[in-house]
Amino acid sequence: MTYEVWDVSSWAVLADNPGGADDKDWLIPREEVRSTSREQWWLFKHVKHGILKVKGGGQMRYRRADDKVERIACELARLLGLPAATVELAKSGDVEGCLSKYVIPDGWSMYSGDSLLADFDGYVPCGSNRKMRDRPGHNLTNIAALQDGCGGPPGSACEQWGAFEVFAGYLVFDAWIANTDRHAVNWAMLEQERARRLAASFDHGSALGSGSTPANTAAALDDVASWCANGMASRFENGSSTTLVELAINAVALAGGQASLWLSRISALEPSQWQAILRAVPVSGLAYLYGQGAHGEPEEAVLMNATTTAVQARTATCRLLVTQRDPETLTYRPLGFLADEAEQGYSFSYLRSTVQAPWFVALPGLSRTDGPSRSASLFPLFAERVISPRRPDRPQTMQALGLPLEAGPFEVLRRSAGRRVEDQIELVPVPDVSADGWAELDFLVHGVRYLTQEAQDRISALAVGERLNLRPEPRNIVNARALLVTDSGELPVGYVPDPLLEFVHEMTNVEASVLRANGPQVGFHMRLLVRLEGRLQSDPFARSEWVTVSE
Repeated sequence: MTYEVWDVSSWAVLADNPGGADDKDWLIPREEVRSTSREQWWLFKHVKHGILKVKGGGQMRYRRADDKVERIACELARLLGLPAATVELAKSGDVEGCLSKYVIPDGWSMYSGDSLLADFDGYVPCGSNRKMRDRPGHNLTNIAALQDGCGGPPGSACEQWGAFEVFAGYLVFDAWIANTDRHAVNWAMLEQERARRLAASFDHGSALGSGSTPANTAAALDDVASWCANGMASRFENGSSTTLVELAINAVALAGGQASLWLSRISALEPSQWQAILRAVPVSGLAYLYGQGAHGEPEEAVLMNATTTAVQARTATCRLLVTQRDPETLTYRPLGFLADEAEQGYSFSYLRSTVQAPWFVALPGLSRTDGPSRSASLFPLFAERVISPRRPDRPQTMQALGLPLEAGPFEVLRRSAGRRVEDQIELVPVPDVSADGWAELDFLVHGVRYLTQEAQDRISALAVGERLNLRPEPRNIVNARALLVTDSGELPVGYVPDPLLEFVHEMTNVEASVLRANGPQVGFHMRLLVRLEGRLQSDPFARSEWVTVSE
């Protein structure tokens, strides 16, 4: 498949766009000229050319790839579920370029970050110098303060998120596609009466080395690692010494809430997903993105492969939902999220709704309720739930959990749920949800000790990969939403953990299978490890009830 090039030669010109240094016009299909809606307004950006000095004092023009990179970025954003402008390749007569769809919903006005940050002490407006490096005042602290209390882009899947949680996703996206041009005019806020929301991301044409000269492109392909390492956040304060990846990590940590989901989505990507997007764009003027095979065919998106690896290596983040069982009602209450932020250490943030509940009592060692608690090492409350590497029975425990002997503490918590007899705390893995709604999670079944001896013996005989069924139990006296796990013959083998029920009930096309089955020597709580897969219409953990306290 190759993306279509729209011919807009007959479209009507609405107005010139005065922003920026390059040719661009607002266009509209002629049949939409009388419409009062701006739904079909498109910005036509002419193809750009660079100037290359040659020996002898001459110059040579070369075609940049901004238009095609914008088209690629549009599809990559969709892959992540990131709100971004729709872009199409286009031509008007003999002028090539791309169309970027109007990102301002009807009834809203849009103001650049540059205009809004002008009220902040120390901020230096872009004015006539948008390309200024290390712009004073264009920093995460000011941007987070500006966006505090604002929502995500209207009509998007992130509409109920905090604006800065979504903006952190824009910076993760920039790191992934090597977009070095996120100055304060290249992001904006929407306003309608007293409401303010983040606008969808736009203007990604400077990504993926789109303006590189042929010589620089060849050098990048010779040393891709150095090319990635030189991706600096130069449009931000002190950005010349901050990589795009470092800026993204810092933004996610500062945002809290749902922001870490952007990292999870990046980590879950398979190369085939984004390689298909690159291959759908005409290769002319874009060959630098590909390694060349023996017969000259495009084999691998070398630079994109490198940026993906760089981001995944630095932003691998896992989250666990910390829950607590009420000893009277026997139901589980969500408390907050524990996150492993790789090189940034660990963080724990309470849910806003939990902190406001009348029954709330802070967990030991985690008394902060106005923002995330942070630590270079795992918090004692959770570290005590991980079997020590010095224990002689650790090999047996790791085998029962289906983990390698050298598994890290967070991996152990993710599999074991951190259950112990001294308290009512249980940690639940936040399921990995791809941008297209496919979800996967592993869990140890509950309730094995209440099963018949026949059922317990059946668990020992289950084979890895064997299909299992989920059966509702509306008459369950503890939880009417309980889901019983059975074998193919409908013999009960356990229950879906209560903290996961709301999530699992929203899944469709559910498939359950045995990941690991253990004998009675491991104890009831580790007898059966199940893998669950299915599809979701939306990510439940992106809803307002799962918002955490922010800094």
